[in-house]
Amino acid sequence: MAVNNKLVFFLPILMSVYSNQCLGSDSPILEMLNKDVLNKITLLADSVSKCKDIAESSELELDLSRFITLGVTKEEFLKSLFYLRMRNRDMCDNEERGNLIFAIGQLDFTRAELGLEASKYGNSSGQLLYEPKKFLQYKVNYMNLAEDVRLEFEKQVGTQPFIYTAILQNLNLNIFDK
Repeated sequence: MAVNNKLVFFLPILMSVYSNQCLGSDSPILEMLNKDVLNKITLLADSVSKCKDIAESSELELDLSRFITLGVTKEEFLKSLFYLRMRNRDMCDNEERGNLIFAIGQLDFTRAELGLEASKYGNSSGQLLYEPKKFLQYKVNYMNLAEDVRLEFEKQVGTQPFIYTAILQNLNLNIFDK
């Protein structure tokens, strides 16, 4: 599950945790930090939506002949394109995700200083921060490609989010079988 897929799953959970969470104290500091987390959740949700719109409006066109000339197999091409889709999507909302994780960390640090248990957000922050094993394996596969192949992918794909299946529909992948 890519980070953004996790975001779509966890954002409603984070919102409900916020609305149901007991501060455990009437501390104005905790109130301020909780509001900051909620604000960061809203900003991240807006960013995820914006990134989804960018991906859906992408008009990415790829020249498969360049990859064939470089000796890229169909499997390498598909795995690399899938990795770049996840990477680009994650890059799109990276700042807001980082801001939310920091806000959750600050809240939990402060709660610990006050002798309170960590917030329920803390359980979700790892899911927002760390990449799943499957994503890391795609990254390893991509990084193991020859540098000229990676440069060609970077040149053609860029860093904007895109819809993987939409790109595949517009490609004649049979060209790899020749």
